Amino acid sequence: MNPTVNISCEYLGDPRFGMIVYRNMLPKELRLVERLEDTIGNSKTPPYMWMEALVGYNQKMPEYRDCFDCKMGELHIKHCPPQFAELVNIYNDTKNPLKECIADYEKRYNLQLNYMEAINFIRYGVNQHFQVHTDHGFSYTATTSSCMYLNDDYEGGELWFPYLDISFKPPSIVTGK
Repeated sequence: MNPTVNISCEYLGDPRFGMIVYRNMLPKELRLVERLEDTIGNSKTPPYMWMEALVGYNQKMPEYRDCFDCKMGELHIKHCPPQFAELVNIYNDTKNPLKECIADYEKRYNLQLNYMEAINFIRYGVNQHFQVHTDHGFSYTATTSSCMYLNDDYEGGELWFPYLDISFKPPSIVTGK
């Protein structure tokens, strides 16, 4: 972690739950949404494109999840075709602040998280959704999960943890709240 970075964070609920909100890690100046759209918005080249989001064992379940995503991991980035070179920069501009948060989290909870899955950029349209779910289940194992908001000019976007009765909705330009 870069020692000059001042991480602003707060616990979501009881600190023993291990849920932390890190604020202002992705500056608006990065223009991540615009850059993603400029780079992959019209692409027809998998995986460097918006693809219909799947669940479980690569199943379409629109009643459960109906959005689009673009999963990028180290291998995708390493073998990225030249026409998608900006995607490498977008990935790194997202990954580096995420790793700072992870390093802080590891320190707070005396953990060592040795594996980072691909970054899943998700695009929701009007009335699209992802039902209540866990990130650890029948088809997937997750020690920790993270969610980064790339923009704040939308409606919705609330995270809800029903078993803990905790909700989180980041401030939005649209609502001003």
